[in-house]
Formats: sequence, structure tokens, C-alpha cells
Amino acid sequence: MKRYTYRSVTRRGRKDGRDWNWKFWPLKAEKHREPKTDQEIPAQYETEILQMGLSNISEIAEEWKELDKKLKPEYCKALAAYDRADQRYKKEAGEEKQAADEFDIARKKYEEVSPPALAPGWKRFWLIVLGLGEFPINAMIFQILGQGQRETYLFSALICIVIPLAAHWFGHGLRQDTRDRRDVWLMIAGPLILLAMLGMIALMRAKYFEAVETHSLLGLTVTPTEGTIFFFVINLMVYFVALVISYQGSHPNHKLYTEVNKRYKEALERLTKEAGEAKQAGEELKQADMIYQEIRQRREKSYQRLVEQARTIQEGVEWLASAYRASNLSVRPDVPNCFKTPLNEIVLPSSLSELDWECVGVSAETTEETGQ
Repeated sequence: MKRYTYRSVTRRGRKDGRDWNWKFWPLKAEKHREPKTDQEIPAQYETEILQMGLSNISEIAEEWKELDKKLKPEYCKALAAYDRADQRYKKEAGEEKQAADEFDIARKKYEEVSPPALAPGWKRFWLIVLGLGEFPINAMIFQILGQGQRETYLFSALICIVIPLAAHWFGHGLRQDTRDRRDVWLMIAGPLILLAMLGMIALMRAKYFEAVETHSLLGLTVTPTEGTIFFFVINLMVYFVALVISYQGSHPNHKLYTEVNKRYKEALERLTKEAGEAKQAGEELKQADMIYQEIRQRREKSYQRLVEQARTIQEGVEWLASAYRASNLSVRPDVPNCFKTPLNEIVLPSSLSELDWECVGVSAETTEETGQ
């Protein structure tokens, strides 16, 4: 391809502008001038320079077209992934906000009902501890009174269950501001069942104790009456402690508190779940945005590099054409008509004028990959 330099262009301009040129055979001077004074169309050499620039710029445009066949699908795929991540994050963030609002409402209602002095969880824990503690205490009492191993385990296990349950029924019902029929019946049934059970066990134990005539064990002398009183006192004391625990761990309005507490826990659980999902969606959005920005910048930089090359050629061609006119005019007395009009500007192709960021029209294969 022919190369144009400032030196070659100015030499050609002076040569075309002179009205003579030596011809070596036969040796004489021929008169001619390019372009002619009355010429309206652009000078031939000037047109050649402009055509050279257009050709080079067209090659750059084709290079970008081929390069963008790979870069644009990658960009559209990253953009689609980012949009999906953004939509999911907005959805999860909205659900998290909704869950947070519901939690605030549930928390305020929970605080309004004033939880009991002893948390229900701790109430159950201590009742279970007392129930389990009953087993070794009663087993020791029965062994002191000479009870057999089989009866000892049976009676101790029965007491471990009945005392905490009866104390819970009575303490819970006693704590209620408004008692229904079920609460009343349980309050009555709890002590009656406990006393009936203790009485039955004491009676059976007393008869068995008298039968085996065991009066001392481990250095202790115990009569049947003393054993019965001791048995009742110990278990009633445990019952009273369990009753206090049940009373302190019950709410005056059990139904309302149970419902509010359930909603509070459900709201807290949902908020925790939604917050975790929103955090995960935020991380995915951040990752998708990093990939998207990286691919976008790579495409934009590649485009800018080729555009700068095209603009450099554009400016260089216009500069060479201007240099040709100036050198041509420097050796001639007149001004051709074609030099009186501005230079024809080289317009960059549309593909190099503005970078297309729209993903409409991407190939079907790319659309399928991106899920658009």
C-alpha cells in the first residue's frame, strides 16, 4: 500500500502547483498546473489521500466487527447474569424488610404481654430436675424403711411423674387471671391425685414395713408412723417447690401469651431465614457485578483503542490534505476553485461512532445461554 508522509505530500503539492515541469526527452519544459484554476471537483491527489484514510478506517471497522463477535455475547451474558442477580437481591431484600417489619410488630406485642418472671423453658427445666431428683430421694426413703428394690423403683418413678405434673396443673391454673373449666378441673384433680397416690403408697409401704418388721437401717430407728410422716413431708415439700416454679413460670393470660410468643418466634425464625437469603443474594450480586464490570471494561477498552486508531488516521489524513493544499498554493499565483471549499471530512463508520450496549439482536445461542 502506498504510504503518504508530510515530505512526500508537500513535494507533490509543489510539483502539482508549478506551471512547468522538465521533460528529459526531448529536453523541454511542459506547462501544466494541477488542479486547474476553474476546477470544481477536489484535486486528484487530495482525493487519493482521503481514499487511503477511508480504506484504513474501514479495515479498523472490520477488525472491530470481528472482535465484537466474541466480546458482545460475553458482555450480554454477564449483563443477563447481573440482571438476574439484581432482581433476586431486590426480591430477597424486599422479603427481608417485610420480615423485619413483621418481627418488629411481633416483638412489640410480645413485650406488651410482659413475659412471666421465669421463662417457660426454665420452668420446664426445673420441673424435670425436681422430678428426676424425686427418684433418688424416695428410693433412699424406701430403702431405709426396708422396701424391696422392685417396689422402690416403681413407686419412685410414679412419684417422679405425678408430683411435677400435679404442681404444674395447680400452679398454672392459680396464676391465670381468667380460668376456664379445664383449668378448674385440673387444679382440683392435681392435688387429689397426688394425695391419693401418696396415701396409697404410704398405706402399702406401712403394711409391708410391718410385715417385714424392719425398724432400723444405717443406724436409724424408724417407726411406721414416723416413716409415713417423713415420706409425706418430703414429697409435699418438693410439691410446694414445684408449685412455686410452675406459678412463676406461667403467664396470667396463658392463651394470649402462647399465641404472641409463637408469633414472635415464627417472626424471628423467618427474619433469620430471610436475612440469610438476602445476604447470600447480595454476595451473588456483588460477584455478578464484578464479572460484569470486568467484561464491560474489557470490551470498552478494546473499542476505545480501535476508535483512537481510526481518529488518528482521520486527523492525519486531514492534516496531510491541508499540507498538500498549502504547498500547492505556495508555488502558484492563483487559488483553484476546489481549494476555496473546505476539505472533505472523513466520517467514522457508525460502528466506530458510538459503542452499542444494547443486547437486542444477540444470536439465539447466546440468548439461550444467558436465559434471556
